[in-house]
Formats: sequence, C-alpha cells, structure tokens
Amino acid sequence: MRLIQINVDHCEALQDLLAQTTREKNIDVAELSEPYRDQTGQAALWTCGEQTVEEIMEYPEEGFIRAKAKGIHIYSCYAPPSATLVEYERLLPLLFWMQEDVGRS
Repeated sequence: MRLIQINVDHCEALQDLLAQTTREKNIDVAELSEPYRDQTGQAALWTCGEQTVEEIMEYPEEGFIRAKAKGIHIYSCYAPPSATLVEYERLLPLLFWMQEDVGRS
C-alpha cells in the first residue's frame, strides 16, 4: 500500500496539488493534517484511485480519524503546536482508546 502524509495548513491550493500528486504517484491513501475541507479541520484520510474503505470511524474525534483499507487500520491524528499541555494530555487517551476499539472489532 502506498501512503503519503502531509500537513496542508488549511491551504486549498496545496490540497488541490496533493490530489494531483496522489493520482500521478498512484497513492492508495493520503493522511492529511489541517485539511482545507473537513469536519474538524484537523485530521483526514483520503482513499485514492480505486482503493476502497472497508471501515471508518462512525464518530471521528477532534484531531483523530481511523479507517481500514486493504485489511490495514490507518490513523491520522493532529495535535496543534499551540495546544496546551492539558489539551495534549487529553488527546493521548483518545489514541489508545481507538487502538483498543480496533482490537474488539
């Protein structure tokens, strides 16, 4: 599976360039931080080309998203550099909870 990860910094032009690059490089999944178009604006996953999503989180958490493609669970998460220590500490248990949730499925 071919993956690409990028922080697009909420930039529409950069996200458009990423879409073009995924096609040219035959990327299967793109992991985005700070996407231009997204519900939370912090983390997103794109499946590209003919790649299909087998499973996706029903309720994405702020800053986290998980999907399954080709039998592989893929995570995208983002902790902004401006986050306080308290905010960052709140994010860590969410990641561990998502891993445990996968183990139950």
